[in-house]
Amino acid sequence: MNQEYKSLHEELNELVKDWFLIIPYARLDRHSRFILSYGTLIEDYFQKFKQTDGETELTSLIKKSRTFKTRLLNLVVKDFSKLSYHNFNTDFNDFSILLENMVPAIDSGLITGDTADNGELEKRALELCHVFLSIDIPAALFEILEFTYRKMKESSVKLWEIDERLDKRFAEIISNRDDSANLYRNMKKLHCHDEVEELSRSVLNYKSVLTREAEQIISNELKKFEGALPELINNSISHPDETYLLKEKYTGLNKKYSGLNSSWKNNLTSLFHDWKKHHSLN
Repeated sequence: MNQEYKSLHEELNELVKDWFLIIPYARLDRHSRFILSYGTLIEDYFQKFKQTDGETELTSLIKKSRTFKTRLLNLVVKDFSKLSYHNFNTDFNDFSILLENMVPAIDSGLITGDTADNGELEKRALELCHVFLSIDIPAALFEILEFTYRKMKESSVKLWEIDERLDKRFAEIISNRDDSANLYRNMKKLHCHDEVEELSRSVLNYKSVLTREAEQIISNELKKFEGALPELINNSISHPDETYLLKEKYTGLNKKYSGLNSSWKNNLTSLFHDWKKHHSLN
């Protein structure tokens, strides 16, 4: 990779970090807060077992369990109902503009060999750089979004598993007619709150993984582009003009982004409905 590509590499890494990764970072932050909110709910649930309210022991415990489930469902509904997705230009408008602005500043040092001495070929090369920066780089970074959604789902499933274990243990204790004090001690032995806190931290830790993955993607894409540019230039002579090429590829970019978001929104919404149904039946 020549010096001009190295400079472009560094600039792209900064741009991606500051203007692209903020979207998946924000989604992971929000998801981590949702998990912590569940942990707070569990701790409050446990503390209520220490309290007496004048009702019979069994009636009181069942009432507290139903209150917990109602609050949990409200929390889940609130979180999943805010899942909103837009088109690429809406979510990454600033990122797209900054990529576009990089094109005029591309040093001619990217263009080597006979191309640099041929005005027409140099023009074609810059057009291809335009497509590369405006379309190919964002499309390659969709892998980052896939990873983010996948980890959001995996952590949601783990949270549901903790919730099911808690629910199952409560039912077992109730069937054995444990009093509130014993129930509190037995429920605490599950260490659910600790697991939830660890799960929340693990979600935040994925941000550093995203940063490393994004840097690797940029590096790989630049290497491919540098190696393929001479052939791309020759092939572009008979290719439609840049405006048509950009429009065609940009339409494909938006469709891919919309499809990605739609698929994961349906995936996560389905998980939410299954979770809600589980609590409705218990």
